[in-house]
Amino acid sequence: MMDRTCIECEELWQAYDYAMHCKRIIEHKAAMETGLEALVLKASIRCEAARRAIEDHEAMHMTAWAPASAIG
Repeated sequence: MMDRTCIECEELWQAYDYAMHCKRIIEHKAAMETGLEALVLKASIRCEAARRAIEDHEAMHMTAWAPASAIG
């Protein structure tokens, strides 16, 4: 869940979108050429890190939005 008022949410989603775009380009090139496995792996790792950053940030929002009775 993205908070449309949070600048960091927007930046994290943009970073994830860019990482996925780069990964798709590299995978396409790797399908056409050999020897690009390391780039595909690196792109996959970047995508995973970007996805985890979004999840961690969203968890922070969920904690901030949770009612006081749900926290304690």
